[in-house]
Amino acid sequence: MVMNDTELRHFKQYDFRVIASRMGYQLDSGKSGGNSFVLKGGNGDRIVTRLGSNGEWAYFNTGDTSDNGTILDFVQRRSGESLGHVRKAIRAMIGTQAITFSPIAQSLDLPSKSTTDYRKKAQAVWNSAQWMPAATYLVEHRGLVLKTLGDPRFFDTFRVTNKGAVLFPHFDQGGMCGFEYRSESFKGFGRDCHKGLWFSRNCRTAESIVVCESQIDCLSHYQLHGGGYAYVSHNGDMGPKQIGLIESVLVKAHGRNAKVIIATDNDKAGEGFYELFASIAPMELQRMTPISNDWNADVLALKFLDSW
Repeated sequence: MVMNDTELRHFKQYDFRVIASRMGYQLDSGKSGGNSFVLKGGNGDRIVTRLGSNGEWAYFNTGDTSDNGTILDFVQRRSGESLGHVRKAIRAMIGTQAITFSPIAQSLDLPSKSTTDYRKKAQAVWNSAQWMPAATYLVEHRGLVLKTLGDPRFFDTFRVTNKGAVLFPHFDQGGMCGFEYRSESFKGFGRDCHKGLWFSRNCRTAESIVVCESQIDCLSHYQLHGGGYAYVSHNGDMGPKQIGLIESVLVKAHGRNAKVIIATDNDKAGEGFYELFASIAPMELQRMTPISNDWNADVLALKFLDSW
């Protein structure tokens, strides 16, 4: 049993990219970056993988977030076989000696891209907008109240453009990297900018951090539940860069004993995000779901009942 457990741990720590390459997956260097790598399969799969802080490789499927886990899950999902057969398959692929070269492994160090232009653009758009807690779109169309929008944790975490659209900034390790527009008639991400994470202002000090799929869900969760929560939004579908940013949030929270609550949507995708985050977290995560599909739908339903 000890030998078997040791072997499974070895499989999980073995370079995921090498095993995936033996199964027909190829590195998409244009989409990979930092410590996250995108692999493309012949069946149209797009897999994001990275080496976790626990020394084990983890992955998720960008088209099906329930398809995630370690190399064991990856091989078993694609073979449909038992764990015993998965062991044999992986043994055959990696052999008894370490593989020192492969078409994937030779592309580990990817060239960094210039970040000047998109950061300048994001900052310029942000500077042209104004902090306005009584944003018409958020109040009239999203049911959010001034007490929520004016809370210090949300101070200047969104702005309003001269056309009335609400602007939410995105951040990565280098600072502001992009922005998202929200209005009654339009929802979209800034052109030529990069997707990161959105944060409330108290993330470094709060005892509990809530992770939602959108900024409006973060604001809605606070309106519904109050408390001393900090908030992080990943804005729906995630790329490898955002996975790394979320992992950084989890590691830092764990380092100061803060709790992390995954409050993604009440649907299959939301549950998939929870499972993904749990697979890369260095601690146990809590799960919290809205009654409706998302937290803003709960806010709007409650507003309707109050006015009925």
